[in-house]
Amino acid sequence: GDQSHQTTNLGTNLEPSEEERIVELLKRNADLFAWHPKGIPGIDEGIITHKLSLSPNAKPVSQRKRKLGDERRKAVDEE
Repeated sequence: GDQSHQTTNLGTNLEPSEEERIVELLKRNADLFAWHPKGIPGIDEGIITHKLSLSPNAKPVSQRKRKLGDERRKAVDEE
């Protein structure tokens, strides 16, 4: 996009030539991206908006840390 917050991410395992082709394609078609609901008239905003139903009286609870098996821990460490 034209502004600094209008970005998209590409995978890290792409070949440089493949990445170049994708970036060029995205730049050529930048006008197809909708950065705001106003950019896609005719589609109800309720369909494209994600809302969480939270009770204002609920207390936040931290999720318990999960223990990983040896194989998974090694994979996470490598990653």
